[in-house]
Amino acid sequence: MSGKSECIPYPYVGSKVSLISKSERRYEGILQMSDVALAKVRSFGTEDRPTDRPVAPSDEDFGYMTFCGSDIKEIRVCKTQINDECQKQVINHLDSLFTEKNLADVEITCEGEVFNCHQNILSARSPVFLTMFRADMSEKHSKKVHIPDVRKEVFLEVLKFIYTGNVSSEDSLKEHAREILAAANKYELDLLKKLCEAQLVSALDASNCLDLLVLGDLHEAEKLKMVALDFVSMNFPSLVQQDIYKDFIRQYPDLVFEVTKSVASKMESNNN
Repeated sequence: MSGKSECIPYPYVGSKVSLISKSERRYEGILQMSDVALAKVRSFGTEDRPTDRPVAPSDEDFGYMTFCGSDIKEIRVCKTQINDECQKQVINHLDSLFTEKNLADVEITCEGEVFNCHQNILSARSPVFLTMFRADMSEKHSKKVHIPDVRKEVFLEVLKFIYTGNVSSEDSLKEHAREILAAANKYELDLLKKLCEAQLVSALDASNCLDLLVLGDLHEAEKLKMVALDFVSMNFPSLVQQDIYKDFIRQYPDLVFEVTKSVASKMESNNN
């Protein structure tokens, strides 16, 4: 939404807005009137916007500020409580659609358990399912899909994510992160992969760094692989003495080469 001399539509009065002035300073506050006054204002300074006069953010809360239209570069309405409620409602409705099996038109079988799902939702969320139901494959005609290589507890979390954008619980993510990552990669659910990567990175230590390096490489989880590789190279002197590293050398020569390059790069940086 452009600032200039335009007024913000009346329905947004009372909403939280983000305003960038011509001097590149950003402010957030509650819109009091459409031409343009803010209450409970915070100044975030110029942040990383290019300017000849950078200004640091301020911890001070301003009770009330008025801006002339000619001083405003950009103004946008921030996310409101109504936005949150709308999103939660959509998530709840889609979750109910899955759990109550309303209008389901495809059966997915995993370890003998049948999940009643919806082709349109699966196709919209996963390019793999989209290809499956578009192409002249048996699943398109039979409306039945068999999942042979994923445990049912794990695939349930995949379906939960497809329908709601999240897994059922943090505990479940912690317990099944490695397997969910593999399934997310298979069905091209990139945001679910990122959730799993973040969980695995948070638990990375000397006891699992080699396993997570292999896992990241196997399932194209770049962040996980990068962090694990960095950890291994930083702790190389202690890890190389362990039997587990000898097994790692035998089984994953390509990754050993990457570790060696990373260690050499760090040594060179330290020497410089």
